[in-house]
Amino acid sequence: MQLRSLTFELSRTEERERRRLATYLHDTIGQNLAFLKLKLHGFTKKIPREEDTKPIAEIRDIIETLIQDSQTLTFELSPPILSELGLEAALEWFAEKLHERHEIRCCVQFDKQAKVLSYDVQRMLFNAIRELAANIIKHAGATEIMISTQRVNDTIVVYVDDNGKGLDHVQNIPSSNKQGGFGLVNIRQWITTLGGSLSLINRENGGTRATIVLPINSPEVPYEQFR
Repeated sequence: MQLRSLTFELSRTEERERRRLATYLHDTIGQNLAFLKLKLHGFTKKIPREEDTKPIAEIRDIIETLIQDSQTLTFELSPPILSELGLEAALEWFAEKLHERHEIRCCVQFDKQAKVLSYDVQRMLFNAIRELAANIIKHAGATEIMISTQRVNDTIVVYVDDNGKGLDHVQNIPSSNKQGGFGLVNIRQWITTLGGSLSLINRENGGTRATIVLPINSPEVPYEQFR
């Protein structure tokens, strides 16, 4: 139980740091970029010749790109959709972003019975799926990812399938100097501490299947503690 409590405390600390960074990006960097864009727009109006405004327009376009990137990063660091609408909506949003950014087709099949999950469990599953997807993008060369959830008795089972290259070492999370890095190692440690499991296997028809099994009755932590 002590190790389990420590795992949740580490997870809460990471969540608070994500929220702090997201708030800083939105309230400081995002606002300053928006102000700079507005000032450039006003300055452009004072230039009489249109051809002289071209360099400023290029700078304004760069600022607009930075604003969009900071908004995306803010959302990815601490997606409000997860706490407001739940894991299913967050995974649907994540699938859309994967397709937009990496041109990877991502489908989500969500078991409606999984909606009983506590916020803590939903958050950990979302982070685990995000880390698995990042690993697929970096190393698997996949064009499709399938995320599916299923409630089996008192556990939630999540499958993350891809059509990529497969694994060199079946059912072993890669070490930090191989595919995956420390992210997957930490995810596996978290899940194991909570009484669950994470395994990776090669699919018969090619690609990899990651399977997460986690008890549904993991202790719930009030959402207010993450603020």
